[in-house]
Amino acid sequence: MKRQLVDVLFNLSDFEAQERYKEAVPFVHVPIELMEQLSQFTAERSQKTDWYEGVIANATIQEHLETLEQATRYHAQACKKNRSDVPAVFQQQSWLDVREAAQKALASLYQHERYEDVLTQRFP
Repeated sequence: MKRQLVDVLFNLSDFEAQERYKEAVPFVHVPIELMEQLSQFTAERSQKTDWYEGVIANATIQEHLETLEQATRYHAQACKKNRSDVPAVFQQQSWLDVREAAQKALASLYQHERYEDVLTQRFP
């Protein structure tokens, strides 16, 4: 689960990664897919499972994930009628806010030794 969290945060935080995702899976609406992947790590959904404490290592990581969740909810609401996909979505402020929140959440993982193994595998 830690690897999945790192992967979704990386994809949300990097527009080039989103473009590669779109090239690899052209029929997928990348923002919706990434938001759905992120949803498995929300406190409401995750705290009921055994793996939550092993993945969400501390309150700082949880706070950053909650901020990111709020940004994705705002983006979904703001773009309800016009759901742009990659690359057009890069021009929307709400998606820029999602990227920034994902970058902060990913950076918080670097501050915790529990993620050292996953991060060094993902980013050698």
